Amino acid sequence: QASQRGLFEVVKKLILLNEAGANDKDEQNCTALHWAAINNHLEIAKFLLIHGAKVDEKGGDLLATPLHWAARSGHLQMVTLLYKHHADPSVVDNQGYNALHLAIHVRNIYYI
Repeated sequence: QASQRGLFEVVKKLILLNEAGANDKDEQNCTALHWAAINNHLEIAKFLLIHGAKVDEKGGDLLATPLHWAARSGHLQMVTLLYKHHADPSVVDNQGYNALHLAIHVRNIYYI
């Protein structure tokens, strides 16, 4: 929930004190990076990626990656950050969509 709410200091403390892992999943099968991506919390996403978050981890009902969520939400800076950390734009969710499909769907040509 800390990542979802943008509570950077809480996320930082949990990771650094080994009270949570960068790839731990919640009851919705999502990691902290998924929540940071969908809510555009760049500072949290950067921290998680530096601390071993898997950039292409699938989660949630759609089995989507953080890149899918960022693209679907129209968060260009987050998409760029995830690309810099080698997010794979060809990965598909359980609907068969990849990041390009989602960029077209939200009509954001800057992702292409």
